[in-house]
Amino acid sequence: MAEIKSTLEMVMERAARIAAESETKPVSDDTVKEGMRMAAAFLNKPEQSLTESLSEKPREQLPELLSGVMKTLLRNIVLPQDDAPSEASLHALAAVKELSSAEPETANICQELEQILNQYGQHKQQVIQQLEDALRSQLEQQAMMRGGDSSKSAANPKNHPQYRDELGKMLSDLRTQYNHALDERKLYISQQFAQ
Repeated sequence: MAEIKSTLEMVMERAARIAAESETKPVSDDTVKEGMRMAAAFLNKPEQSLTESLSEKPREQLPELLSGVMKTLLRNIVLPQDDAPSEASLHALAAVKELSSAEPETANICQELEQILNQYGQHKQQVIQQLEDALRSQLEQQAMMRGGDSSKSAANPKNHPQYRDELGKMLSDLRTQYNHALDERKLYISQQFAQ
């Protein structure tokens, strides 16, 4: 039975052949920038198909276009400000997955990116809860030593003088760790499409 190839797979195969054939050809910054603009337009209008847009371009431009597209898409995959990943990050990640589906290793890296984005919010909440529990315990002990009310309602950790500083440091460290993990994976993907 003949295997039916998706449009994306054909685009990726063509891009790989072209890249192999034109290794000595200099990269056109204009074409890379055009790819970046294509990705930006795609992120602003999610209903359009990035794969279709790429398949309409001349074959010899595909490697450079893909390089530009990936630069823009990867820049838009960022840690959430809140607990859940932003729609823009998820949309960009979905496009990266689609464009790299022919490469199993890159597809695995995309899964890791998605896990990092989802786990960040959960880990952030855990860090906040741990800090609040530790400070609450400390406040309760101080209240008991003074002979005052040691009930949990009286010990509000957000009233602790070090709460903001400690929380800021902990969240900054957490963000740094997660950004590092994101950056490593994004670098790997960008190298697969680099020109």
